[in-house]
Amino acid sequence: MDNPFIKDGNLMPIASINSVFVDDDLAYDLFRPVLMEEYIIKHKDELYISPTSQTTVLQQFDEMLSSEIESVRELAHSIANEFGTRLARILSTLFNPSKRSIKNRKDWTQKHWDYWKTIKHLYLLGGVITPHLMRIYYECIEREFQAQKINDVNISLLQLSQNMGVTGLAKLVNDKEALLFDFGQTNVKRMFIVKRAKETLIQSILPALETKHLMHKGATKEEMNHLAHILDEYIHEVIVKTAEEVGFKGNTLKIAIANYVQNGMIYPYRGGYGKLHLVSPNYANYLQEKLSKRMGRNIELLLYHDTSAMGLHFAGQPNTAVISVGTAFGVAFPENL
Repeated sequence: MDNPFIKDGNLMPIASINSVFVDDDLAYDLFRPVLMEEYIIKHKDELYISPTSQTTVLQQFDEMLSSEIESVRELAHSIANEFGTRLARILSTLFNPSKRSIKNRKDWTQKHWDYWKTIKHLYLLGGVITPHLMRIYYECIEREFQAQKINDVNISLLQLSQNMGVTGLAKLVNDKEALLFDFGQTNVKRMFIVKRAKETLIQSILPALETKHLMHKGATKEEMNHLAHILDEYIHEVIVKTAEEVGFKGNTLKIAIANYVQNGMIYPYRGGYGKLHLVSPNYANYLQEKLSKRMGRNIELLLYHDTSAMGLHFAGQPNTAVISVGTAFGVAFPENL
């Protein structure tokens, strides 16, 4: 069956999991790390969690799931199961939607729902997959799928997957020196790699940098244009400084970005990176030309959808989907990569 979410080899915005409805509830409003963090912070005193700690709220919460204090452990498990159940309902809806879910997802036709029924292996990735939460989420998904009689889908939850965007892009490098980036909603992941005849000679994952200048809501047209150019300059500086940091002498850059990309063009209507279309209709070509001038050599630049970059780890696997759980949901279909 042809994939209705793919056009010319690129994932289309219609694939969005965030826009799926579980009956009348939008997936984006049911499950996101920030929603869970807000819920946890409401109970921070009972859970002995400090929002100002250097350890993230989710990491602290994960530790509380095995607390020696019974009341803390029980409250933590209650919260984890609540959000695990929400996640499980979103996933089960993809395979067995209710009539209301189908009616509310107005941009999907029957062929979109039918394609999800062909998926037999689902990989779930992202920073929200912490050690204890991973088991709880898996148990919630397993219960939900059994209740919905979804018996032919294998689920894999992968922890420590925050660098899978850049390590996925590394699979596209065969015989050269390359800088790889994953510009996410929270952090910029970076990697330097040198390969010869497909063999890795040097591989270095550099410390992640803070994502900046993603504001996009409530701004006027003039303000949005100004913000777009500030973000563009930040992306430019991150790349140039990273090249200087590792003594980069090559000309290959591969960049994953938290947005849909169609032949170098960024989808305008999704998140903070969408405003880059105001800098140039084809941002990949523009950035390639700008960096070539700055770095004094011809740069070859590929701009890639972020979850599709993660999906490169499973490229060619039939009847497979990858869902990333970060600031929001991302999706990719490795069979088409």
